[in-house]
Amino acid sequence: MCRGKLAGLGGIISLRREAAKLVRRAGLAGCGVLLAACLQPAEAGDLWLISSEEAAFAPAPEESLIRSRGLNSKGPRIDVLKPADDIPQQSPLEIQVRFYPNPATVNPESVKVQLVKFIAIDITDRVKPYLSETGINVKEANIPPGNHLVRITVSDGKGETSSREIELQVR
Repeated sequence: MCRGKLAGLGGIISLRREAAKLVRRAGLAGCGVLLAACLQPAEAGDLWLISSEEAAFAPAPEESLIRSRGLNSKGPRIDVLKPADDIPQQSPLEIQVRFYPNPATVNPESVKVQLVKFIAIDITDRVKPYLSETGINVKEANIPPGNHLVRITVSDGKGETSSREIELQVR
């Protein structure tokens, strides 16, 4: 099986860059087609929202968390419908987040999703296929076991921004 599919969507980009460098160095230009086929984006059921490598990174300091500084809520309201708070989930799990105008319309292009670690990891590109003006709806997100803090930020048409942190507990 191709390692690119196992690495998750975020890892594919860096994996492609590294593979392209190796192909150039080795003079294996003819292998590009095989390499490209191996590094195609994962199928919908193969979505790794968070890779095991990312999950292992050092946690963020408490003072950098929104919950320790207060919730930013001048923009659209962010409600997490699934998964339920404080209930460990089995992977793959459904993630359903709703955005509500407050009062200006939601700007879906402004949505940013980060895995909160010592250095935040932007996972927005992995979520974009499941994003709309009304929210985020991922039917089957593969997430490694553990507790993972995810920050969602969204703005409205007036530029007002809201952020929400959710803890995904995966067993």
